[in-house]
Amino acid sequence: MTQPAVPADAAPRLLVLGEALIDVVRDVDGGVEEHVGGSPLNVALGLSRLGHPVDFATTIGQDARGERITALLDEGDVTLTQGSRTADPTSTAQAQLDATGAATYVFDLHFNLPPVPLAPGTGHAHTGSIGALLTPGEQNVRAALDEVRAQGTVSYDPNIRPSIMGSADEIRPHIEAIIALSDVVKASSDDLDYLYPGDTAAAVMAHWCTLGAGLAVITLKVPPGRTIRQI
Repeated sequence: MTQPAVPADAAPRLLVLGEALIDVVRDVDGGVEEHVGGSPLNVALGLSRLGHPVDFATTIGQDARGERITALLDEGDVTLTQGSRTADPTSTAQAQLDATGAATYVFDLHFNLPPVPLAPGTGHAHTGSIGALLTPGEQNVRAALDEVRAQGTVSYDPNIRPSIMGSADEIRPHIEAIIALSDVVKASSDDLDYLYPGDTAAAVMAHWCTLGAGLAVITLKVPPGRTIRQI
C-alpha cells in the first residue's frame, strides 16, 4: 500500500518509543493512589502540548489501567501506534513509601513491542529509560530509530534505573548501540556515575560523540551551598 504524500509545509511528525505504566503508591498508613507514569509517555504528552503531532509506540494492556492511560493520551492528542495495545497486563511500578517519604519499588513490566509502523512525515524519534532496554521490545525500538535516521533525527535519554535494568557492564553496550543511532543524547550525572564511574562528564560526552551522537548534554547536580548563575 502506497503511503499518502505529505505536504512540503507540514510539520514533521514526532515518534516517541518507550514504556507507559501505572505508578501504584502506597503510604505508611496503607493508603493507595494510582498515577499514570513512564518517562517516554511524559515526553510524548509534553511534545503534543507544545503543538507537535506525536505518535507513541508502547505496550498497554487491554485492562482498566490500560484504559486510563489511553484516555490520558487521547486527551493529550497523542496517537498510539498500531500494536501498542497488547494481551499482556499494563505495566506497574509499586512504590512503598516509608515514614520519611522515601520509596522502595517493585516493578511488573511488559514490553513486547511489535514492529513500529512509521507514519508519513515522521521527522524525529525519541526514546529513553526502561523501554529502550527492555526485552523483547528493544530490538524493535532500535529498528524504528534506524528507519527514522534515514529521513530525520533521533534523540535519546538513558534515564538509568539500576534496580531493574541490570549492571553497568550488562547495559552499557545496549546503551551505546542506541547512542550510535542518535543525533542528540541527554543524560544525568547519576547516569554517568553508574555507567562510567570515575570518568569526567567531558570525557563521556566526547566518547558518545565518537560513537555517532552529534550533541551530548549532561545535567549536573548543584553542590550544596552553590547556586546556578543565569547567563
